[in-house]
Amino acid sequence: MTRDMISRIDETVERINSHPEYSRKLRYKGYNTLLCEASRHSVSMELDLSNSKGTKNKLRADLRNLKAAWDYLCGKGISLSSIARLGNLVEPEINKVPQFRNTAVQFGPFSPPVGYENIARLVLDLVAFLNKEQLHPVSRSIEAHIELVRIHPYIDGNGRAARLLQSYFLEEHSYPPALILPSERELYIGLLERTLNGRYNLETSFERPSDNEVLFRKFLESKILGSALRLEEDLKTHRFYQITLKNLDGFGVVRCVANILRTYGRSNGCGIKVKVFNPLKSKRIQYLLEVEGDLSRASLLGLIKRSSVKYDFNYEITTVRD
Repeated sequence: MTRDMISRIDETVERINSHPEYSRKLRYKGYNTLLCEASRHSVSMELDLSNSKGTKNKLRADLRNLKAAWDYLCGKGISLSSIARLGNLVEPEINKVPQFRNTAVQFGPFSPPVGYENIARLVLDLVAFLNKEQLHPVSRSIEAHIELVRIHPYIDGNGRAARLLQSYFLEEHSYPPALILPSERELYIGLLERTLNGRYNLETSFERPSDNEVLFRKFLESKILGSALRLEEDLKTHRFYQITLKNLDGFGVVRCVANILRTYGRSNGCGIKVKVFNPLKSKRIQYLLEVEGDLSRASLLGLIKRSSVKYDFNYEITTVRD
């Protein structure tokens, strides 16, 4: 495990999940968006782009299959039977029955990667290893990825299943998925094959990784960190507040306060949006401002406090997280 990268991922995920100004609703939406992108990239890496119409149809079908496989894993968890079923869900046209392959297959330079008579035992060993509580979620997810490809339990769809399994273990602990772009396919496959070469030759393991495996792990960790940083940036730029302005001397004051916030946003590149409402729809001098943007509560409080002194009104600020 590369500690520096893991620590950066942990720190970012901790901020995402606990920051008092980040929206829980947007965080959930962001995780789902990243999962959808990860699935699309995972499928696209394996498609022949020369046939446009056929590719689009295959892409849609494969994405539906991955969604069904994801829902199944989330409902059933990880076990010998669920991993046996996974190949049929990911690639039902080739893995026609929900069980492990019973024939030899080839993966890159490895033929056969693992004898089919050993698959069930190896998967059981993998499930037991992955259930160890002391494993870090990122390390667990990458080991699941490596070992499922090494075992190659299905006739086809092993790569997609391995990447899906990795995303499952990450999501289980509120970590975002690794986004491996189709343009990175050659790099990804090269690193994975060199990692597997050491595993197949029994020269390396999780506890004794080769230099090539360390590079592969760093590659995937960097992709997880990239997803986490992207999600945090999205949460930062969409912080949301409601400000109740009370005892105002006319609507002109509301307009002035809204313009102060918008001007601050333009000057500091915060992308601030301000909407004005009269929630009571009455003659009482009370208005609600909805403020969204890359603006901390402390900065917002300073702006509103100075405005309240200048224009003589009372206020209440609420951070909206749901």
